[in-house]
Amino acid sequence: MRNKLFIFVIIALLASLIAITGTALAYSTGFDEFSSGTLAEALTVPGMTFSSTPSGNFMVVPSSFSSLTGQVLLNPVGGEVAAPALQEIEICHGSVLRIAFASPQANVMFNFATESPSGLLSVRGLYSGGQVFSQTFAGIVPGGFIFPEGVASVGATVDALELSTPDGGCFAIDNIQTGLAVLPGCDALLPIPKTAVGGTFVADAPVYWAPGELTNPLVTIAAGNSARVLGLDASGEYYKIIWGCNLLWVPKATLGPNYDAVWNGAPLPTGVVQ
Repeated sequence: MRNKLFIFVIIALLASLIAITGTALAYSTGFDEFSSGTLAEALTVPGMTFSSTPSGNFMVVPSSFSSLTGQVLLNPVGGEVAAPALQEIEICHGSVLRIAFASPQANVMFNFATESPSGLLSVRGLYSGGQVFSQTFAGIVPGGFIFPEGVASVGATVDALELSTPDGGCFAIDNIQTGLAVLPGCDALLPIPKTAVGGTFVADAPVYWAPGELTNPLVTIAAGNSARVLGLDASGEYYKIIWGCNLLWVPKATLGPNYDAVWNGAPLPTGVVQ
């Protein structure tokens, strides 16, 4: 269980100076300051306004996840649910969570968990009403837990986000951080074993959320990109990698050693990982 990640930003500039320079305030919340059962629309987070479609469809509940701890914001459709939260939800189709920021924010990051077996969360970033960012993030099931979890990072300047699952599954979010000058490294968010090694893609690689299970929609990593390689699955056919702060799988044949000045062609790990 990892501690919650918080960024508490001390603003030293006066409001007039901020207005002149265009420097944006940074916002964060882990929802721990709110009581269970608080609806998204009733959250009072400085700099953030939450709403949902349908209205009243997301509320604060205790976490039953690994990387989402304490309280989380989840769409239970009709009432507070007991842990494990998402198991008791029958219908979440069409649920959209909107987060609006009081000022444009660069580099937004948060943890998520989904009910869907695909573990996918779709994120749209908006600025002045227009879409400036769109990406589907994939989660995986941590050992000893039930639902796929992941980290979403929005590397664009946005004034609102819209979150949903492409297959209509329920989802939860936690640990929202904004206004980061540089996104934290994955070592702050994911457990990276000391045996992990940098690898380079020698062929275009289809991405799997679990060995043999392609992401939907299909994600492909182009040859020439690099990723941290954690090890092989039990069959020896797939490497587990860190990509975009998510733990994913790719065919073994698509990866080779990284010959940059850091890794110097170090052999990729052959140990079996879960």
